[in-house]
Amino acid sequence: MFPSNGASTAVHEGRKLELGPHLINQTIRFRDPKTGKVVECKVQDCGTSHIKGDWFEVVYDDMKNSQVMARELKEMLANRVE
Repeated sequence: MFPSNGASTAVHEGRKLELGPHLINQTIRFRDPKTGKVVECKVQDCGTSHIKGDWFEVVYDDMKNSQVMARELKEMLANRVE
């Protein structure tokens, strides 16, 4: 669950990755490790489920909506590109 300040922090390969509501309306460009292609998505919403844990609603550049778990978003952030 997100702590009281709404953020969750993880470290991936020396990079600090902070997850939380501050990511809403943020666009993330990342290299998809499966395809090697650069993908862009925008975080629309986030929350916590007793069953699923922390989740994020994202919209990809092809307008496809998807709900991703915190571990998936951490991977996206770890693979960010400019």
